[in-house]
Amino acid sequence: EEDRVKLKHYRSRGERLLKTPLFIVYAQVNRETMLDLQPGRSVVETFLAAGLDVYMLDWGYPTRKDRFLNLDDHVNGYIDGAVDFILEEHGLDQLNIMAICQGGTMSVMYAALHPEKVKYVGLMENIHSKDFVENFVRMERWIFDSPDLPGEAFRDFIQWMFIENRLIKNELVLGGNKVDLKNITMPVLNIYGKFDHLVPPAACDQTTSKIGSTDKEDLCLDTGHIGIYVSSKTQRQFGPKIIRWLTERDESPEPVHAETKKTAPKKKKAAPAADEE
Repeated sequence: EEDRVKLKHYRSRGERLLKTPLFIVYAQVNRETMLDLQPGRSVVETFLAAGLDVYMLDWGYPTRKDRFLNLDDHVNGYIDGAVDFILEEHGLDQLNIMAICQGGTMSVMYAALHPEKVKYVGLMENIHSKDFVENFVRMERWIFDSPDLPGEAFRDFIQWMFIENRLIKNELVLGGNKVDLKNITMPVLNIYGKFDHLVPPAACDQTTSKIGSTDKEDLCLDTGHIGIYVSSKTQRQFGPKIIRWLTERDESPEPVHAETKKTAPKKKKAAPAADEE
């Protein structure tokens, strides 16, 4: 926990089948609870059943004292701090990131600035609700549970991402370092919704062509922005696809029981990549 931001750890009751933990970065403007709203339609539940060790960032609710926190504070501060904590807990040098909506944009910045710490999993730009009867109460609560954004970070995001489009142009600088998309050489799975009215395909399908990775894949699902979490049809595609993709790239260690805890050595924060400007 740091300031208003919390790191949640979901542990499977069974065996941990993949060595590398999955770190989920959600958008700040909605709650990450969408990934775990109810049994049977929970993305987190699907991942745990497959033996994934899941961490998820809870951005919390900013107050007036947070108004001067900028985009750099969130990317190189909160996200980087959570990554370092997870790596130290597991005694690893790298993890997998699954990034959703606005969290995807910030995680692209993070992966470009700190490529040595990631195996980047995806920009989960998702999707549209279908089953209103069963999910009505949960969805209503989630839709209206929209945290504010720190003023400075909001100004940065609107000016740099929407007005000037700096990220995809490779012109963004955070913390004095250029966010060079060619530094993203780790495997990338880029998932987005065909009918997403908030983050349309045209805002997502350029990513893989701009990064330096050779192991990259685009997957466009027939849905909108949040349907992935409430549509049973999409869940049958979404979760299993990610699990297969991660498994193919995992080091396939011996199964580790969920209750087993390793004491990780203290590790120093990695230096920026040598070719960053």
